[in-house]
Amino acid sequence: LDSFDHLVIEFHGLDELASMGFHAALLEKLNVHFVVVHVHVNNHGLDVDADAAAQKFTEVLGTLVPRTLEVSYLSRRLVPDAARVARAAKAFPTPLDYPNVHAPDVMLNVWPWALPAAAQT
Repeated sequence: LDSFDHLVIEFHGLDELASMGFHAALLEKLNVHFVVVHVHVNNHGLDVDADAAAQKFTEVLGTLVPRTLEVSYLSRRLVPDAARVARAAKAFPTPLDYPNVHAPDVMLNVWPWALPAAAQT
């Protein structure tokens, strides 16, 4: 992993308790070498006539978790002070994001994906 400057990974099945051990181990290993710099929910499979957030998030152990999440990582070698990488103060997606399919994009405006609305003002 040390030979990579950045990674872009699409995680599937994050909402399934059966896969939590695998995902937790993988995320722990990635977090040793990389810092998360961007996230985006993949909106594939959405019903265009229904609420996007309700379709894409599942409550797992008290936290709303998307089924599929695109994550961009930057090597800690390139971030001199990784502790200064702060939680986003705005909601995702940003103007740089684009929906995967012709359906509503999914906002990541809930904790732990973004600061509470009161903190964003």
